[in-house]
Amino acid sequence: MATSTTTLMPIDPAVSPEQASRVLPIRANLLPGELTAGRNARRTRFLLIGAVVVVIGVLAGWYAYAYQQHSDAQTNLDTANGMVEQATDRKSDYSKVTGLMNDETRVQAELKSLLASDTPWSTDFGYIRTDAAAAGVTLTELSGTLTESSSGSATATSVASITVGGTGSDKKKIASFIEKLAAREELTRPYASSVSYEATAENYSFALKVDLTAKALCGRFTTTCGTGD
Repeated sequence: MATSTTTLMPIDPAVSPEQASRVLPIRANLLPGELTAGRNARRTRFLLIGAVVVVIGVLAGWYAYAYQQHSDAQTNLDTANGMVEQATDRKSDYSKVTGLMNDETRVQAELKSLLASDTPWSTDFGYIRTDAAAAGVTLTELSGTLTESSSGSATATSVASITVGGTGSDKKKIASFIEKLAAREELTRPYASSVSYEATAENYSFALKVDLTAKALCGRFTTTCGTGD
């Protein structure tokens, strides 16, 4: 009969007892493919449903916001329309005031037309007094007369005439006075009708006439008048 022998080999000193008894980590997917595919399909379906719910929620919020904005705008429009209706209803209450304002405008237009040929004598005489003082002559008479053309047209060459009387120490001063009158755009055609020497007063007396141009026409409802200087 044959016999067998077993030889015991010593453990490799390079391998520790812990390493010799360690269980190797092994993972294996033993689930069927159909089950895995079903799980993935359910997971995808849940994700899609969640996305749809989020989109619906966003759209619902946007619709609620738009509806609120539209409601506010409609409220403002209704308020504005109500104010317009109230103003229209109260328009008749101010009809008298509106009528007075229209009458005032009409009266001012009529006055402007009627007084287009108006001339303030105080301003016109002021021009002559200023020039007389500058020339060194003394005035003794001033009188004005409207011409017939001034009542029909404000653009006539001569709208009025002024008769001037006065005295001067010599003829040069009288001539200087006439030159100053001729230099004004409100006056035209000044000429002396008489110049005579007064022996008792030792001066010259003169009389002259000067016309007013359309530039002299002014008044409250037309052109602003000058100061007469």
